[in-house]
Amino acid sequence: MPITTKATLETEIGNWLHRTDLTGQYEEWEQMAEEVFKGEPRKPTDPQMGGLRIAITRATGTLSTSEPYISKPTGFLAGYSFRLTGLPKSLAYVSPEAISLASQSGSGQPRFWSVADVILLDVTPDSAYAYEFAYWTHPVTIVGAASSATNTVIDNYPLCYLAACLHFAFDYIGDNENASKWLGRYKVYADNANANFNAQRFSSASVASVQGYSTP
Repeated sequence: MPITTKATLETEIGNWLHRTDLTGQYEEWEQMAEEVFKGEPRKPTDPQMGGLRIAITRATGTLSTSEPYISKPTGFLAGYSFRLTGLPKSLAYVSPEAISLASQSGSGQPRFWSVADVILLDVTPDSAYAYEFAYWTHPVTIVGAASSATNTVIDNYPLCYLAACLHFAFDYIGDNENASKWLGRYKVYADNANANFNAQRFSSASVASVQGYSTP
């Protein structure tokens, strides 16, 4: 059965488990899978489960002339690029430690950005610059949602959901062999999803549009 909604995902979980007495645990496994999706991407050879980076959102706004930062937007996982509208190139990303060294007193046009508890700039803006901040986002949760619920993972890479849930399901019932099998499958599916999304993103953009981005 194709996985297109929360309901069809749960049907497939039951089919692979060959059990009908664990439906009360499905949402717990879905929640655990979603927490994994938020993690840093990793290669399949890494012993840990890697996350997914399969959606980018662009937030726009106006910088404050009184603070050298903006708040993290809703759904933020990791920053991708930060540009001031109308300028040809993005601000350069640096580590939080490096931006502390690059910070300037007074005010001026920002040149660098970083991520801590907020999105940091190297200087308090000297003007209310319009900006565009691109960032990786996590999928909308299906936990507690209607059976018809879906999100970016189910829509585009449903086997990532299935494999992650089944890894936790088999771990729950103490079937280590199958838990390990589905862990390996998840790692491959997640790596392929990340690679596929990045390939699509760059192949669909012109060279000129890509040059303006500084990726952390």
